[in-house]
Amino acid sequence: ITAVSGLHVGIAASFVLALFSFIKKRWLRYIFVVPVLVFLAAVTGFSPSVIRSVFMICAGYAGYILLRRTDSLNLLGAVLTLCLVISPFSAYSASLLLSFAATAGLVLFASPLQTAFTTWYFKWRGKYLSAFFRGIVSTLSVSLACTVFTVPVSMALFDTFSAVGLLTNIFCLWLINYIFIFSAVTVILSGVEILGPFFAVLSLLVNWSVKYIMKISDIFSETVLSELSAKPATVILAAVIGYVVYL
Repeated sequence: ITAVSGLHVGIAASFVLALFSFIKKRWLRYIFVVPVLVFLAAVTGFSPSVIRSVFMICAGYAGYILLRRTDSLNLLGAVLTLCLVISPFSAYSASLLLSFAATAGLVLFASPLQTAFTTWYFKWRGKYLSAFFRGIVSTLSVSLACTVFTVPVSMALFDTFSAVGLLTNIFCLWLINYIFIFSAVTVILSGVEILGPFFAVLSLLVNWSVKYIMKISDIFSETVLSELSAKPATVILAAVIGYVVYL
């Protein structure tokens, strides 16, 4: 969960938009974001997950500028096609397969899962979830949606899969976003001497946060759920049945 992924590209895009928030025309702010995203993709070695996110964000911006609605699933398919046209051999890349599988699960399942749970809770208790528990439900929904689609891919490639991601994401995922933002701010503005004490505290917080995440990862990696094995056909069949039930 600490790899550079589409989530971090989205955070970078939001950060750049905030920097240029003084520009009233939104389409003009979008133009400033694109070079930053391309630079970020280059720095990360044009990994499939980052390329996917950059293409999808840029396409979304283009849709806004051209006053056209974008469909996430169709856009995901178009980006996958483009990636394969550029690099056909990436079809065998574990990174590409897992990235697009996770995104497909996110597009198809995350929102329905979150809506289903919050609706069930409202019918049961007669009130809405608090902001804290909505955050937990959102994290679980996203993690479960991605897991449903990545487990078959993981089984096909490695013959194993991990079931602890749902738990580790609850404890760590929210913190990783802040680590990414604080680290970026520290690197960008580290040359300003007057802000030296502030960056020293910020760096200390980032260091403690990283140690916390590593400790949580070590704890869960020692459990029996960290590496499970099953017949790929069984996992794929379960995923297909779940998708049919969802439809």
